[in-house]
Amino acid sequence: MSRARRVAVTSPQTRVALARRGAAGAVRSLTAEELATAARVRRRQLQIAAGTLVGAAVLLVGLPALLDAWTGLRGVRLVDLPIAWLAVAVLPYPALALLAWRQLRRAEGAERPGTDAAAEPLAPPTSESTTERTAERNADSAADSAAEPPAAPDRSDSPAPRP
Repeated sequence: MSRARRVAVTSPQTRVALARRGAAGAVRSLTAEELATAARVRRRQLQIAAGTLVGAAVLLVGLPALLDAWTGLRGVRLVDLPIAWLAVAVLPYPALALLAWRQLRRAEGAERPGTDAAAEPLAPPTSESTTERTAERNADSAADSAAEPPAAPDRSDSPAPRP
């Protein structure tokens, strides 16, 4: 039994998009200073995200644990439902929305010029070879994309237009 050859299938829109991207030219590479700034901003945003995750975990785990430990609430009912159940079902949502809003504002703030993450002094590169390799890689990819003309879409398998 012979195995059929596998063929990658892409939509015509994908081929057109790839052809346009190739015709537009190479993507601009970042300078060493821009790369260092981007790394600092990313590191700061990850720190902000970690703090937000800790806050969400404390809220989602701590609230039920607090309500369980508070024995005075066990017999209190509102609209025939235990108040602790209502607190767990209602309170986390506004708090999570506030956490998300705060995280978004802080992450956007880390991207703004003049903020702590973007204004830190540049650290010296770890090694000259790393910077050179990055520059060579960017130059190679730019040369490859410029050397290869975009392929014309293959229309041999498309049906003939109907009159």
